[in-house]
Amino acid sequence: MTGTDAQPSNHSVPAGRHAAAALAALSLLVASLALSLARFTFAPAIALSLVGSATMPKAGLPISLTPVAVSPPPGFEIPAGTGIWSFLYWSRGLRCQAYLVVPSSRTPQPLLIVLHGGFPLGLPYHDAQVYESAFAAAGNAQVDGIVFAPNYGGYGPSHGTVGDTRDDVIDTVNGLKALRDVRGLRLAPDSTYLAGSSLGGAIALMLAQRDPAVRAGVLISPWPGAVLALRWFAAAFPHLTQDDLAGYSNLVGLQGINADTTWYRTNSPDLARIHIPLLLIGGTHDPIVAPGMLRSLFAALRRHDRTVTLRFFPGGHGPQSPGVGIAEVDFFARHGLHLR
Repeated sequence: MTGTDAQPSNHSVPAGRHAAAALAALSLLVASLALSLARFTFAPAIALSLVGSATMPKAGLPISLTPVAVSPPPGFEIPAGTGIWSFLYWSRGLRCQAYLVVPSSRTPQPLLIVLHGGFPLGLPYHDAQVYESAFAAAGNAQVDGIVFAPNYGGYGPSHGTVGDTRDDVIDTVNGLKALRDVRGLRLAPDSTYLAGSSLGGAIALMLAQRDPAVRAGVLISPWPGAVLALRWFAAAFPHLTQDDLAGYSNLVGLQGINADTTWYRTNSPDLARIHIPLLLIGGTHDPIVAPGMLRSLFAALRRHDRTVTLRFFPGGHGPQSPGVGIAEVDFFARHGLHLR
């Protein structure tokens, strides 16, 4: 296995599952793929419906639930009876959209929340290029559990313009609230897992600090939040002037150079409140979440929970090494989330 370990692991996945494991986990990194593949329609074994639907914008209430046809990745099989659904719900007065992947099992299932990347700042436009797609959601169909993959406001099918990290957390939480009105969905108690990449890593951390049901998470090239990012940059380049720092701040959408302001605090995780096993994965040549920045996040998390681990793999932002998928699947399996 390639990569370097900050904390070595002696666990492994059986060799025969490596290819499937890598495909399943690497699909979490897919933001949008334009592929010309034959279409397949899957017949869900579990019939889902809404207890009710809201036509007026009340946060946390569902709007609609629609089965979708998807194309599986090449060489990838979606288990029989798996249902993939497009789920609309209200958040911040916006129609937000998420994908649900539901296995055929009628017993209570763990929940995997898949969080895509994006921008850690509010932007006055809608981004149709960075979003969670049905194709990417289907790539998680071999997870032995229910998958919830939201598109935050301003991304993909969701309405609105791109918000800051706090807005994206609100949109994710409102989607989880709306799940309570999905009839036929059987969620196991205290069995939530997080998989976040880039901006989705910061969102995962902010969910982990508030939801006691979260058991573990894998964060790939995770944005550490506004506070740690600015403080790391200022410490890493102490020779820069205040004007230089302000320029960097504007570049990534951070407001000013005072990390103690309300905006910084509300767009950052409270690392002291996170006490779950986490696997942080970084690229050795990541130009966005630099290895030094990721090491700073790792050190800050380890001060409060020794179960946090860090691994680096060759590559840039969101490294594509097959070893990433193997490490991810192995980590989740050790904490109770398996492949079918």
